[in-house]
Amino acid sequence: MQQLQGFEKIYAPFDGVITARNTDIGDLIQAGANTTPQELFHLSSVDRLRVFVPVPEIYQSVLHSVKEVGLSSDAYPKERFMGIIARSSDAIDPLSRTLRVEVDIENPKTLLLPGAYVFVHLPLPAASQSPTIPSNA
Repeated sequence: MQQLQGFEKIYAPFDGVITARNTDIGDLIQAGANTTPQELFHLSSVDRLRVFVPVPEIYQSVLHSVKEVGLSSDAYPKERFMGIIARSSDAIDPLSRTLRVEVDIENPKTLLLPGAYVFVHLPLPAASQSPTIPSNA
């Protein structure tokens, strides 16, 4: 009986906020190889966020020297957030001609929410700030 009651609680390996609940009280939750897996909850960590940035191919060589980037949000126009480039895909996407870069943001005041739209400000050299036209234009 104690083992069955142990399944009544779900523990996550990190603190977070439930952003989606896909089950209600009284729902039958099936487990096993014969059932399709169903997500019960979607849990998001809000104290540290990760932003995925598609960087144009022309600027990929500049990213090797950049460690920190600035971020801003329309929701908080007077706030300036700082992020650290955690990693990149090290490959150019052939469809968009961009390099996918991941930026980690410390969010101790939890001003930014998971799924929010932010602007990433990459420090580019003056020579690279000339206007460019996309290849599909």
